[in-house]
Amino acid sequence: GVPPMENDAEMLFVQGLDYKSIFAQCSAALGVAALDGRFIACNAEFEVVSGYSREELARQSLFNLLTNKDMEEVFQVMG
Repeated sequence: GVPPMENDAEMLFVQGLDYKSIFAQCSAALGVAALDGRFIACNAEFEVVSGYSREELARQSLFNLLTNKDMEEVFQVMG
């Protein structure tokens, strides 16, 4: 699990982070999908890697983009 915060200063640092900005600016392809496979969010690099725009991904399912082997791994992690 996640270790508890050591002190109030660490907690204030975490609360002050702009996670949306970090997500958007990350150089790794990041996507978030609901349990049913609907895409909820993705960053620009995910669009580049997947070849789909955000609008196109909103109409896709994660499961349409995965191979059968990849899907098995996703279900094991979720399981």
